[in-house]
Amino acid sequence: MRGLWRYLLLTVVALVPLAATAIVGYRVFAPAETLTPARDPYPALRRPSVGVAAELPRTPLIVDGRLRVYVAERQVWADTPVGNRFETTPFWSLRRWPHQVVGIVAAPGPLVVSKWTDGALLAIDARTGAVAWRASSPVGVDRYTGGRTGAATVYEPPDLSTGRAADGRTVVVSAGTDALAVFDATSGAALWRAGVPASCAGVAFTGPGLLARLDTCADPPVLRRYDLATGDQLPDWRPPGAAGGWEITPLGCATGRSECVAARTRSAEGSEQGWLLGRDIRPASALAAPGTWPVGDLAVGPSGGADGAAGELTAWSLRDGTPQWTWRPPQGSVDRSPARIVAVERTAVYLVTEGRTLVVLDPGTGRELGRSPLQRFNRPPPPWTLGHVHARHRYVVIERVRDPVIPGAGERGFYLGSRPVLIAGA
Repeated sequence: MRGLWRYLLLTVVALVPLAATAIVGYRVFAPAETLTPARDPYPALRRPSVGVAAELPRTPLIVDGRLRVYVAERQVWADTPVGNRFETTPFWSLRRWPHQVVGIVAAPGPLVVSKWTDGALLAIDARTGAVAWRASSPVGVDRYTGGRTGAATVYEPPDLSTGRAADGRTVVVSAGTDALAVFDATSGAALWRAGVPASCAGVAFTGPGLLARLDTCADPPVLRRYDLATGDQLPDWRPPGAAGGWEITPLGCATGRSECVAARTRSAEGSEQGWLLGRDIRPASALAAPGTWPVGDLAVGPSGGADGAAGELTAWSLRDGTPQWTWRPPQGSVDRSPARIVAVERTAVYLVTEGRTLVVLDPGTGRELGRSPLQRFNRPPPPWTLGHVHARHRYVVIERVRDPVIPGAGERGFYLGSRPVLIAGA
């Protein structure tokens, strides 16, 4: 009997560490969500200072002109102020395990809506860091694709977008491999859902009151359109006379493919045409040339209508195509190299010259509002070219890519140094 008790005691002693290991393993690997809300008051709005303000390792989404919102593989977080030279302690943070971030968008509130690899949508109140709503949506992208800077996930989320319905409501659109779902951006309430064959899914975007996607299985391809508020199918559309394959590129979008106002089509033969989006899609010849951007009721682009880099820019009326103003590099400026448009807002057109100078124009008059060199603080700029560009609230975020890229060096040879992201005030 004594031997039996000794055996049992040794067995228990041996099992205790295993049980402890199992508990620790569960704590480490079990699904978890960690939300750290804001502890400080919501920051006041600050007027941007002209010139390079910050040099960062990651690309932020500028929200409400007060926060910089970043993503990593399993985290979304914000810091402030926008113009701070380096990153700061997170204002709020959301982390999920084992799911990964596949996209973020900003919505009125202000809210930051993130999508994850399990299809979950989480809307964070940007002012407090609290969860405003959550919803389940179709699963699409199955991994984080933002790279070291997060730019593709922040500025071009492949299956997450916002749109403005005809009644003025903002909605969130989440697409999956075989379906898409639309939610009210304020409450998270599900509005409608539609099946989308994955093999037929071409480019998709939102426009005034509608969601559009290119059905590549049709011959020739056709643009399927839906009412954003109800999901009612609107008349299909393709360019007049379209035959064979044709392509469409959304223009004038808020971010990524969200809330676009225009589009450019390219036929199989290579001819291009501009269009104004809406329930009735109207031709806009002023937008036909590559490198031309819609800004309000104007189209702004290279005067020669070439490839987006020219010595001067012209604005044309979207209504009748008549020229409205022309900008030329001013005499006496240090950098008079050709410039191209990299971003627009309602109040500004942003250019970057070949000499890496940021130039800001008034979209209504073409008057130059300011210019500043895009270089590291007190250091000459090494060779680089433009990656992603994002402009909001008179801040311009620029991702810098090595020129040339170092072959075989991975991300270290692709991005410019450890802090490849600039924020410039305009």
